[in-house]
Amino acid sequence: MRRQTAERVRREPGLGQALMDVADVVADMAQRVQLNGPEVTYASEKLGHALYKAAEGLALCDLEVREVIEEARRGHRHGMCLREGFHDSRRVQSG
Repeated sequence: MRRQTAERVRREPGLGQALMDVADVVADMAQRVQLNGPEVTYASEKLGHALYKAAEGLALCDLEVREVIEEARRGHRHGMCLREGFHDSRRVQSG
């Protein structure tokens, strides 16, 4: 799949620019969250937009929607595990 995408980007220069634009937006959203600190509402807004743009970029790379959804699902499951681990460690520390 990567080879096909690379060939397509070479044939369609606008596609390469679109992919770079997506990467720039995702990086910008991540940097904004880092600069603002761990404020959940702000982070969820910016990371939600980054997720939208990442899905857009994956579509530009010819991924099917089910593949995009599966990647989002995997990331969400991992985040929930991290969150549970964090809450469990706080309970142990306070108990």
